[in-house]
Amino acid sequence: NANFTEYDPTADVDDGSCATPSIFGCTDDRYVQFDPVSNVDDGSCTELIGCEDGAILTYQGFEYNLMTIGEQCWFVENLEATSYRNGDAIQNLQNSTEWAAANVGRVGAWCDYDNSESDTHAHGKLYNWYAVEDTRGLCPNEWHVSLEGEWAQLTDFFGGATYAGTALKASPSDNPGWDGTNQSGFTGLPGGHRRTSGYFYAAGDSAYWWSPPLNGWLGTWCHNMTSNSENVDRFTSDERDGYSVRCVRDAE
Repeated sequence: NANFTEYDPTADVDDGSCATPSIFGCTDDRYVQFDPVSNVDDGSCTELIGCEDGAILTYQGFEYNLMTIGEQCWFVENLEATSYRNGDAIQNLQNSTEWAAANVGRVGAWCDYDNSESDTHAHGKLYNWYAVEDTRGLCPNEWHVSLEGEWAQLTDFFGGATYAGTALKASPSDNPGWDGTNQSGFTGLPGGHRRTSGYFYAAGDSAYWWSPPLNGWLGTWCHNMTSNSENVDRFTSDERDGYSVRCVRDAE
């Protein structure tokens, strides 16, 4: 009887061994479609939870390593995009006065730390909030800027926000002077940030990432790690500040 898992297509006499009804579905728990009730794989396992080991995504000419943390798929590097997802350019505001005036018209902008292109590939670009909130999108199709709730899941996975910083920060071998273990593989680097005034601050000592959505006050949420601390701090910030961005794959 083909409706049972014991089915033997070569048998021509039923010996009574048909005991387990076949339940078709995805039997591999590494996939989104996993059905714990199924006992016969029907080929519906199509989308891995997280990322494939060693996967790399190329976006706007830059390669990003991908990694699974819990059930999320993250970029390992900070974003380096200079255009929105649709190809429209994001303004590169190097002048401090122009950076500070971005709130007039809510101008999305990016910059390199200290306006030094040599720092870009190590730490990625810094973006103001107006670039993050733009509906044209900073991250590739099927990806988005990492959200506040996703950061909560990330830190919970490594013991909570009070302790997770050490596991999320890059190790000294990745960045001399930085004091993490990189147990997570997240490789958080001390890229610093750009203040509302246009002044650059804290490279080598601190890391900052935008983490929307808008919290309903004047500023927006961001997450921060610093030297000599295990904490991953969360606080509100001015929309004109410049922070790093990490992309996370959209959930189905």
